[in-house]
Amino acid sequence: MIFEEILYQKICSIPEFKMLQDENKFDFKIILCKQIEAIKIILLVFDFDSRDIEEEVIGVLSGTFFTFDKEGSFCITWKSTNRTESNNMKMLFEVVYFPTQVSLETDLVEVVNTWTKKYFGQATILGSDLVQDIWKPIIDNPAIYWRYKKLKMQRVDHGLSWVEGTLIGHVIAPTCSEKNKWIKAITEQIALQDEFSMSDNSPMFVQEISARNNHNALKKGQINLVVKYGILQKKENALKLKNFYANMEGVLFDDKKSEQ
Repeated sequence: MIFEEILYQKICSIPEFKMLQDENKFDFKIILCKQIEAIKIILLVFDFDSRDIEEEVIGVLSGTFFTFDKEGSFCITWKSTNRTESNNMKMLFEVVYFPTQVSLETDLVEVVNTWTKKYFGQATILGSDLVQDIWKPIIDNPAIYWRYKKLKMQRVDHGLSWVEGTLIGHVIAPTCSEKNKWIKAITEQIALQDEFSMSDNSPMFVQEISARNNHNALKKGQINLVVKYGILQKKENALKLKNFYANMEGVLFDDKKSEQ
């Protein structure tokens, strides 16, 4: 089943949306306009033109998360509405994909996800918590998502490789004031403790933590976290690996623009 068909079924199963359909006797279809990596642009075409329900449709759909499988979740946000001479209402939505990050024993995202849940347990951690098939962040239950931006090995010192990692945090809440409150709380809590504890109890040091409240929560994220941790090398490989650099910029999200 293709993405548009699955999303159509998910939208129709939302109780508030189904009530709108029953009361106003309309149907709609989904057209995939284009896809730019993890971002899809879709068009919802309704079979009649009614300004009365436009705001209600936006209120029900915009900001809603849909989870199809264990690989991640999609969030749909309204962009614009146009009307045609054929008595149709066309609503343009943007769909952003939040893939589950790789979880290994020493995975940075898993470490930060676990820490976030410990200190901010009322939040839903995308990629870690079990998320409902259809879900929308509320004031007391925002969505928080951590992802890789880049990894860089700094040096090899007596068989210990020092790795620097940069993570981006996305905080998604229903209002700007609530979103800013959560961003402030998370950044201040990280700044207070200076380090995270990894699965083997070794430290992962905080090198830098910064936040920008005016960034797009879905596409760019607002929190920039730089950490450093050590990896013990095996004797036979201790001197073989000199350096490496992994850059995730622009793979799924718009990181380059966020740095301008």
